[in-house]
Amino acid sequence: MMKKMIAGLLVSGMLFSTVPAFAGETEASKPVEVNWSDIVEQLEAVGSDVISQGEFYTFDEVAAMMWVPNGLTPQELTDEDVENGMIAYFSTDEGDAAASVVYVDADGIDLEGYKESLAEDEEVSDLSDAIFNGIPCIGYDLVDRDTRCIAFETVDGHILEFSFAPVSDEDYSSVMTMMMASIQPEQEAETEA
Repeated sequence: MMKKMIAGLLVSGMLFSTVPAFAGETEASKPVEVNWSDIVEQLEAVGSDVISQGEFYTFDEVAAMMWVPNGLTPQELTDEDVENGMIAYFSTDEGDAAASVVYVDADGIDLEGYKESLAEDEEVSDLSDAIFNGIPCIGYDLVDRDTRCIAFETVDGHILEFSFAPVSDEDYSSVMTMMMASIQPEQEAETEA
């Protein structure tokens, strides 16, 4: 299934050369900036219909949305998942790639405080600042879990976190990059390429 999902998306790998991995490729003082409108423009310029090979999912709890390719399907959440703040989970039929959305009660901690707490965690690497579609966030990897995460601060003192795995899968990397670039407030999505 992963091969089918990747087939139409490989062109995005070339297009996203301007969307670097978080750490190591940016100046220390300047966060990576990613805008979905730029991605849409690049896709239109090469005549790609990649966006039509997936759809936007809206997460009503947080008024946010993300594009998800057809090969990743929404999974039913368990009571435990919901108790732990998970609001969405997508995976391939084989379970070899996944993305999740978690709404974390951070006890009023802001994004900088969350970043500081992550910096103390030995499992966290490549912790850095970014701006996705005009919204400040932090990105980091959980190396032992082969996972990349993006965390946003919400106005009500929560952290909205998107996680993608496996980072080590080069084919999934382009898909993951496109999904990350699409995270935005629900009313701003440009869904047609």
